[in-house]
Amino acid sequence: MLTDFRLAVLQDANEIVRLVNQAYRPENPALTWTNESLLVSGDRIRAEQVIDLITLANSFVLLGFNSDNALCACIHIEKHQDSAYLGMLSVNAMQQNKGIGKAMLLFAETYARSLGFVKSTMVVLSARTALIEFYLRRGYRQVGDKMAYPMDADVGIPKQENLTIEMLEKTL
Repeated sequence: MLTDFRLAVLQDANEIVRLVNQAYRPENPALTWTNESLLVSGDRIRAEQVIDLITLANSFVLLGFNSDNALCACIHIEKHQDSAYLGMLSVNAMQQNKGIGKAMLLFAETYARSLGFVKSTMVVLSARTALIEFYLRRGYRQVGDKMAYPMDADVGIPKQENLTIEMLEKTL
């Protein structure tokens, strides 16, 4: 379980990259239910991108640690008009199914609320129905808009044609 949370600093960048890429695109996708290795190839994130997320105004990378002070989870919050855009929720593959993702998401929502946000939004691959169901159980709702996979975001290459993403939102 997570015992400590904090904002990321530049020295955390490489560890965040390892965590996120391992969570989203592990070498053995059978190890986790949360990965997208069968849908997208390539790295989910690079160190330069993490550094940008840490240093940009109105952007916050939150980290979650276990009792051994090991990084177990992270999530990114960015101000998008009046809402907190949540992304990059990642949990160490060996520590999944222990409530860590739920705890990290709840911490991020609480943090966003403390910054004055009244709504959170996120995008999820439409094909990841189990993940969408996870968020629906946490009070998110599907907005209904499906968009083409964001090739310009530099977050990997789709393995199938017509891969889409969709927006979810929640009132905080």
